[in-house]
This record gives sequence, C-alpha cells and structure tokens, in this order.
Amino acid sequence: MSRPSLLVLGAGPAGLACADALASAGAAPSLIERDLQPGGLCRTVRYKDCYFDIGGHRFLSDSPEVNAIWSEVMGEDLLRVRRRSRIFYQGRFFDYPLRPLNALAGLGPVEAARCLASYAASRLGPAAMGEDFDSWMSSRFGRRLFETFFKTYTEKVWGIPCSQLSSDWAQERVRGLSLGRAVRKALWPPAAGERSLSEEFYYPRRGPGQFCERYAERARRNGALLEYGRPVLSVLREGERVAAVLLGDARGGVERRDCSEVFSSIPITALVGKIHPPPPPSVLEACARLSFRHFITVNLIYEHGESFPDNWIYVHAPEVPFGRVQNYRNWSADMVPSERLTTLGVEYFVSAQDPIWSMEESELVRRSAVELDRMGLAPHRALREGFAVRVANAYPVYRVGYREPLNTVLDYLRSIPNLHLAGRAGLFRYDNSDQALLSGLGAARAYLRKERPSPALEEVVYA
Repeated sequence: MSRPSLLVLGAGPAGLACADALASAGAAPSLIERDLQPGGLCRTVRYKDCYFDIGGHRFLSDSPEVNAIWSEVMGEDLLRVRRRSRIFYQGRFFDYPLRPLNALAGLGPVEAARCLASYAASRLGPAAMGEDFDSWMSSRFGRRLFETFFKTYTEKVWGIPCSQLSSDWAQERVRGLSLGRAVRKALWPPAAGERSLSEEFYYPRRGPGQFCERYAERARRNGALLEYGRPVLSVLREGERVAAVLLGDARGGVERRDCSEVFSSIPITALVGKIHPPPPPSVLEACARLSFRHFITVNLIYEHGESFPDNWIYVHAPEVPFGRVQNYRNWSADMVPSERLTTLGVEYFVSAQDPIWSMEESELVRRSAVELDRMGLAPHRALREGFAVRVANAYPVYRVGYREPLNTVLDYLRSIPNLHLAGRAGLFRYDNSDQALLSGLGAARAYLRKERPSPALEEVVYA
C-alpha cells in the first residue's frame, strides 16, 4: 500500500508546525511555499548584512509547548529582551502600555480632566458594550480616552471607521487592558527584581525568520520535503475530496500534484477562489464579503548609530500615513552589522485600491524618511538607502457581521473531508504567531488521530 501524499500549503508558523508534526510522526509531507524562504509574516529579510522583519514579532506565549519549541529550536540564540514602546500623538510621545500618570501629564490638565470625567461616566453608566469596536471601547474607557489613544490608530490599521469594526477584535486584543489595573500598577509597582513577560519577551538573535528557517530545517530532517517558489494555482476536487493541487514554478510551468490530504494555511479567500469545480454561489458570495488588509514595510538604513530607545513606536497621529516604526537594533544588536548604522522599519496598513499599495519604492522610501525626520526620530540627511516589502492578505478584517459569511465559508471547507485549515490567514482569525503555531500542531494531530477538528474556532486554534 502506497504512503499517503500529504501537502501542507504555506510555510508560515502554522504550516511549519503542521509539517514538522506530520514529519515527526513519519508521514513525510510536502511543504509548499510561494516565497523563496519560510516564515510568511514571520520571515526576516536580509539586505546588505542588515536584517529586517515583516513587522515586529515578539516571542511571548502562555503555552508551555510553544515556549519549549522556541527554546529547543533556538537554544542560546533566543534572547530575552526588555520591552519599550510608545505612542506618538499630537507631537508627543506617551508610554505604551499606557501609564496613567504619564498619559495624563502629556495631555495637559484640561484634557486630562476631560478624559477622567469621560472615563468615570462610562464606568457609572450602563454597560452597553455593543457589537462594534467604537461602542465597546467607549463603554470600557470613556469616549474621550478612546478617541485619544485608540480610534485614530485602529482606523489607520483597518481602513474602516471603528463603528464598522467588530467588537470581537477588541475582545481578543485588548480584553485584559484596564485603566484601573494600570493605575494600581503605577501606584504600587512590582517588588524589586520581579518582572513579567508583558515587560519582557523572547526574540531570536537575527529575527523570527531565523527561527522559521531552523524550524523548517528540523521538519526537513524529520522527513518533510520543502518546496519554495511554488505558488498554488488550483485545488482540484473529485467528488467530495481534494484530488490534486496545481503548482506553479519559477519558469512559469504547471505541475499537478496528486494528494490524499491537504493542510492549508494560505488566505481562506484565496483558497476558495482556487477550488475547482467552484464552490456553490452562496459560498462564493459569502467569501466576497471577507477581506484582508495588506501590509508594507519600508526598511531604512541610516549612517548614524544613535536613535530613539524604543523597540517600536505606534503612530496615532492622523497626519502621518504609517502606523508603526520598528527600531531593529533595540530588538537585537545582531540585526545590524555595525554600531555606526541604525535600521528602521516603517509600517503601512493598506488596501489594494489605496494609491500607496502601488507607489514606487523610491517614493515610499523618500516619504517615510521625510516623516521620520519631521517626527524627530531620524535625520533625513543620515539616510543611506532603503527598500520596501509588500505583503498581501496580511490581516483579516473583522467587519461588523463578518461571522455569518465566515461561518458559511468554514462550513463548506470543513465539509471536504481531506482538507484541513490552520493559521491566521487560513482560519481568518487575528492570531499571534504562537497561536498560529498551535493551530498547525492541532491540524496535524487531529489528522494523525483520524479525527476532524471541532467547528469552534477557539478549539481549532488551541487544539
């Protein structure tokens, strides 16, 4: 009897974990990746001996298993890093996570009093959380604080008004944030020597891509076949099952790959569009109601060794087009080859129709450097060079009402018995990299146990 042919689509954290788990069990999967290196959003780009992430990625998890994997794969190259991040708003910098005394002092006495009054009114009034981000956050923090520290940045990231963004995102990302808790922490700080991982995190010496490359190599040693530069062109069904996947190559060729099982972490909307024969019209219509936000990081190299002290800065100022700035030396000194250089990553959150998505690279570099100079973060005169990396379908957009079309799409895909979903893009779930990794492990283990994952997203992710 021939061995089952297992295909894992996408080599981000979910795909890597899935492939390694399958290979460790002797299943010998093929890991298919359209890029020329593993990692997806967690890859690290090397440019003239400088290392740049696709956005910053803290290694921070409540999962003992994930922490063990990170430690096993990276060994002494997993660094413990002290976190420092701030918010830039109205020409000022505020500590983040928010420290109430710092935030209120930066706002000035009049605005601080208004924010406190707004917060008090929200706590004394009825708890009207609502289904949208705007009402959920206003009810929790007061409208004044919400509009000052959350609204502008959130709308910059997602490209839609907060009133159109589901409160699911708030509940997943900021549910543990409490102004009262922050005040208590400011007034009664931890005992000397006591630190929490909210203030520190782990990070590979040369970025998350270093972890992904080593994890991919471990999967290869365990028996996985790694195939890079292979875009998925079509997913072919015969009856109820996936029978084959058509793969492209660098020469423009097409290869049919017959398969017994498929594990997909590619964007769920792209997967639906590649299935032939096409899904029912109701599924296609539901899929059209789901969208992703694209991402651009403009990476800049400066001829000076001194810069701001943060790992990253959130840019809430509406007049500045980008959303975050990364300072890679402050993640790890080994990201930069010389103390005379500073490397920064400027992050834009965009949609395909936004002019900036198709803007010339040289203009992106110029505009980014001008804004950083205006903010006082890096002198334009010291800029040596820069380049841009564009990533489509980076962040699933939780629009109000997204769950209904998502469930329609998931129900259809889960009706295909040999198709398994994992990862942020594959499940349309805004996960951190550790949660994506767990979802890949869960998909592999469910198959190895001859089980189907539970339809509940939370159980799929944390299986």
